[in-house]
Amino acid sequence: MPGDLESVDLPMAAKVLILQPDRNHRRLRRFLSRGSICRFPFVQDGLHMPFSRRLPRLSKPAHWSRSLRALSQTGAPREVLLAALLVSVFWSTAPTRAGSPAEPPQARNKSNQGAAVRLPDITSFSEQKSSRFIVDFAQVRTGHPYLGANAVRPHTGGHVYFQIPDKPISAERVEEFPAIYAVADGYVSRIDEYFKLRPIFNRRLGKEIANRRYGVTLAIARKDGAVVDFHYSIEPMMDPGDPDFYKPFILVRRGQAVKQGDIIARMYIPPQRDVAEKTHIHFNLMDTGRRKFMAPVIFSDDINRRFHATWGARGVDGEQRIPVCMGYRLAPAENPFGTGAPDKQ
Repeated sequence: MPGDLESVDLPMAAKVLILQPDRNHRRLRRFLSRGSICRFPFVQDGLHMPFSRRLPRLSKPAHWSRSLRALSQTGAPREVLLAALLVSVFWSTAPTRAGSPAEPPQARNKSNQGAAVRLPDITSFSEQKSSRFIVDFAQVRTGHPYLGANAVRPHTGGHVYFQIPDKPISAERVEEFPAIYAVADGYVSRIDEYFKLRPIFNRRLGKEIANRRYGVTLAIARKDGAVVDFHYSIEPMMDPGDPDFYKPFILVRRGQAVKQGDIIARMYIPPQRDVAEKTHIHFNLMDTGRRKFMAPVIFSDDINRRFHATWGARGVDGEQRIPVCMGYRLAPAENPFGTGAPDKQ
């Protein structure tokens, strides 16, 4: 065998390994295409060799030894054995992302669970209401329901405002911030890590500022064949100036299956009291088929009553007190159950 590996010249008919199209294989393709020691030409169908047996795809480390044994039994030239060995070694040591460790198997599995979740029709929530609100009521200071298109002051989402801690909580103590829960079984369809909101006037600063929020969206049902999402827009009413700041407060990943009651995030509450008073979660349903906001009218009567008891001055539309409900003065398209335009639901 030549001592200088750069001089190895493999027969063209005996040196092509199929590579599956994930990022490790793409990295290997780039590695080899830059004039590496083996100079493999790549094709799409197996190991082309002058004998009938072919290598299994090198999709898992456990396949490597079997592949090499199968290759050795064919009587292939030792240069081909060397080539297969080099590919195996490169495969085993290539990181999934430059400078970062490989993703743990349990995390990879979670990211694929969403496809296996069977979602009920949204109308099932008209009878089988959710018994899990988005947060614990002990954490709720005030709020309001979804205010429909027929309200005096429409707003396409309910709001929950939080109790202000007696002492500011350090951002490093994530587990001490209020828990945010999955309201139903489903899967995570979207994650927002650092989403820019439209500019608003900040009275304290005397100028317009654009805050950054984070958020989680859960697919929980279907309507006319399209997914219905439950959207949590988590709004600390600030811009931390760091795109990674909110990441520790997001406890799920896109595609992950969730069960009702799972903690999916934590609510960051800023240390400044005047900012903390405005910190809230905006929540609504979304008909992804028609891209329409819908009222989150999926909660039990008990949850609706307990939420209503916190509203205070926010429970008013114009001069009208808003009754117990989760959606007020809805247009037909805002009613997920397709039963018209109720004043309250």
